[in-house]
Amino acid sequence: MRSYALGFLAVGQGFYLSAMSVDLTVTALAGALISPSPMLATLPMALISIGSVLVAPVVSRFMSKIGAKRMFLVGALIAAAGGISSYFPRGAAALRHYVRAIFYVILLCFSHGPP
Repeated sequence: MRSYALGFLAVGQGFYLSAMSVDLTVTALAGALISPSPMLATLPMALISIGSVLVAPVVSRFMSKIGAKRMFLVGALIAAAGGISSYFPRGAAALRHYVRAIFYVILLCFSHGPP
């Protein structure tokens, strides 16, 4: 059982690293197209990294108070709000599909039992 979970973690880490390298590339290319200076092309990705470093201690303290499951649910809700706000310019149909997907994610979070 333990090696089974370790395999899932290894595959998940591989997907994460693959997605991160694509994210870095796309962010730099998009930043180069819209920034007024080529020196600012990777500023959004740098701010994401800096923000993660600054927020990590606060989140860990908050997680120790309310529990990991509730904290992940709070994070999912914050991510959902960010995703919904990015879909407003695309129209109501795209927003409906996104809200339905967020509902399923929240339902999945609650399906794992009480915290």
